[in-house]
Amino acid sequence: MIRKIFTRVFDYFSYPGIDPDEREKRRIAVFAFMLTTIVFIPIALYNYINEAYTTAVLNITTAAIMFIIFVMLRFVKDGKKIYRIGTLFLAFLFLFDILKGGMQGALTFWSFVYPLGTFFMLGILEGAIWNGIFLLFAVLLMYSSHFSSEIYYYTDFYISRFSFVYLIISLLTIGYESARSATLASLIKKQRRLNSNYNKMKVELELSKKIQKNIIPGTPPEFEGLQIASLYKPLGEIGGDFYDYILMTAPLRIGFFIADVTGHGVPSALITSMLKILIATSGKHREHTSEMLFYINKHLYEKSGGYLTTAFYCIYDPAKMSLDYSRAGHSLPYLLRNSSADKITSDGYILGAKKNPEFESKKIQLQKGDKLLLFTDGLIETTNREYITFESIISDTLLKHSHRSINDFVKNIYNDCSAFRDGSFFEDDISIIGIEVTGTFSRRNKK
Repeated sequence: MIRKIFTRVFDYFSYPGIDPDEREKRRIAVFAFMLTTIVFIPIALYNYINEAYTTAVLNITTAAIMFIIFVMLRFVKDGKKIYRIGTLFLAFLFLFDILKGGMQGALTFWSFVYPLGTFFMLGILEGAIWNGIFLLFAVLLMYSSHFSSEIYYYTDFYISRFSFVYLIISLLTIGYESARSATLASLIKKQRRLNSNYNKMKVELELSKKIQKNIIPGTPPEFEGLQIASLYKPLGEIGGDFYDYILMTAPLRIGFFIADVTGHGVPSALITSMLKILIATSGKHREHTSEMLFYINKHLYEKSGGYLTTAFYCIYDPAKMSLDYSRAGHSLPYLLRNSSADKITSDGYILGAKKNPEFESKKIQLQKGDKLLLFTDGLIETTNREYITFESIISDTLLKHSHRSINDFVKNIYNDCSAFRDGSFFEDDISIIGIEVTGTFSRRNKK
């Protein structure tokens, strides 16, 4: 409770934009000024009750001045100005205590507090000046007690002991402040280096984000007889999901490639860049689904740093309204037809894990009105607060939105997935490709 109150008070009186060293000094100054203000009020009340009116006035004046100094911290960025005012006031208060005779512990208390405060708040050099001048005045005032009855009398032993204790405390404080300042300077240097590295990484990450944005198609291509929609939601700034469209001629066909690299972030994104290059250089391999996956695996095996990739590749032939496809350990796509949602199955090993894997090639006949949904496992592995996965309801979700246009179909599937998690965090990238067969291929394009 007390800690919370102090933190709130400090945050209120903390000037914005101060460095860590000044912030730490402010924290201690706020605590010291608060404590002094609080302590001197009951002391003033006690002295007033005991008819020590002069001392009571001095106590309440001390509390008021310390409170004013305390409030000034809120409006001044350079804390040293405030600390100097406080140091000067405490010096007068200390000397007044010497004048009146504070031998019952008060002077010992001040001999600890004053050097600790000045060296810490003002630094070693300025603190040494303040303490040297103050100690000189204090000792002269004590020796003056030998010649004036107006000053409380101090023995030579007490003066020597006071001076010795004050010097020892000052030296110990200088040693501590030197070590603290050196440590803080080292930490600030390291922090600046970390900030510099962080800013460089941020720039590089932003560049990686732009590069990945460019290698993943933004707008699906137009292809007669099909309506195509897509959605890409990386978990972080960049992700490990990837998809692409591959247009082929003689005969005219279109390929759909979707992949999911294990992990997240920059390493996975680098693998997706490799996939883009491999697709671009695949040549005639792209015309056969299993050959395409075998070609990609050949170049990923033992070259992807232990990162594995699942993939699904299919080719739609509009003249025959057929779909050839192969799978490399990827999430099974769905075919929606006549109020049913069925998985498209095939066997195939994950890419990059085996030197010569086999990929099954399969073909299905499509009809007008069919919808295909290709996706990465981030969609079906999304969990809610009860640790139930979205896969448990995805069939019903697909059927619920099957009447919608392909764009709305894809958007609503993602929205339902987002609502399903009920506030829990997504744990993976999500990519979706939706394909709707809208009609047969024209005779003009078959030629």
